[in-house]
Amino acid sequence: MHILQAKRGLFLFVLVLSFVHDFWLGPRMLERRQQARLAGEPPPQSLARKLVLMTARINLLVVLTIVVLALLLIRP
Repeated sequence: MHILQAKRGLFLFVLVLSFVHDFWLGPRMLERRQQARLAGEPPPQSLARKLVLMTARINLLVVLTIVVLALLLIRP
């Protein structure tokens, strides 16, 4: 039962992290890149960009963890 509870918690974490990545960090980063492109500047190497990349990587690791936990549920 603990595995199922862990999966539920990780699933909720993935939902929150995906929401933050897709609807908050991602659009901000795209807006900054577009502003830099219009101004003829190089793309910004900011903390926001690093956060977008980090959230995507963490999300991938958590989803893979959920898959491993699913395997543990069906294997005795």
